[in-house]
Amino acid sequence: MGENAVQYRVESLKDLAIIINHFNKYPLITKKQADYTLFNAKAAAYYLIKNKSHLTNKGILELVALKAVLNRGLSKDLGVAFLI
Repeated sequence: MGENAVQYRVESLKDLAIIINHFNKYPLITKKQADYTLFNAKAAAYYLIKNKSHLTNKGILELVALKAVLNRGLSKDLGVAFLI
């Protein structure tokens, strides 16, 4: 990181809520908005966990489905475990 850089580390759901709320209130106006749109898809996982939906069969399958389409997808082990 450079001399003028700032880093914010997210280590809890509470910290993640701060990020989500900030960018929902103050949308980005550069090409970074596209990055945030992708990030916001990940935020769906945040809401599943926050609402404890991930503790149900349907919720865990939604969480796994989100993971499957974001970033690098599912690991081989998770794919086998969820028959994907």
